[in-house]
Amino acid sequence: MALIDKLSKIAKSFSDEAANAAKKSGELIEITKLNHTISNEEDKINAILPKMGNISYQKFKNGENIDPDLLNYCNRIEEIKSTIASLKQKILEIKNVRICQPCGSELGLDITFCPKCGAKQDTPETTIIEDMKTCPNCAARVPLGSAFCTSCGAKILLLKSLNIPAREL
Repeated sequence: MALIDKLSKIAKSFSDEAANAAKKSGELIEITKLNHTISNEEDKINAILPKMGNISYQKFKNGENIDPDLLNYCNRIEEIKSTIASLKQKILEIKNVRICQPCGSELGLDITFCPKCGAKQDTPETTIIEDMKTCPNCAARVPLGSAFCTSCGAKILLLKSLNIPAREL
């Protein structure tokens, strides 16, 4: 009988442990679900925060009063935007192109109308031209040191550097 009592106690112990494991497993599943819900709710907050920042920044841009603590951030954004604009301008200068304002296409500096949107491009009031001259035969732009036109082959007088307004070219 002692053996049956021991086996009965062992079986009850296994049963209790199985019930305890099932309870712990259920709790773990419930905790995981709650943590997932918490994470989703935190994601909602993280989606709202940039919108709040954008609203504050737009108020700053519109000249409205904003919290003084946010003013420093808005001014920093303006500084960063200015730096980005300068860097983009340097890239355009290196590429020897400009941007069509209506459509954003890159255009050569000599383009008068954008081939994508047809917008007339602004021409600078005055351009200082160094290292270039005009061929007297065909009016092509030729490097200053050239003895002959690269477009028509005509002989060109050697001249010093010219500073000529773009309208006179």
